Amino acid sequence: KGSPGIRTVFANAPSGAVIKNALKDLIESEDKSAPFNDDQLVERLKTLGYNISRRTVVKYRDEFGIPKASLRRE
Repeated sequence: KGSPGIRTVFANAPSGAVIKNALKDLIESEDKSAPFNDDQLVERLKTLGYNISRRTVVKYRDEFGIPKASLRRE
């Protein structure tokens, strides 16, 4: 009969590239006089259906070479 296979909770999870693009879009569209901090970015991503940690947001932001909120303020 065989085994039913291993199922993971990640089977339908969006790829890192999709989340990175969503993060980049959020940062590009933010109000430059009051940019989102990392915690706010996590919350915004959650509203889009991406449940990732603040540490992951920092990692992706660093990969893009995007500084933290206080350095993005204009």
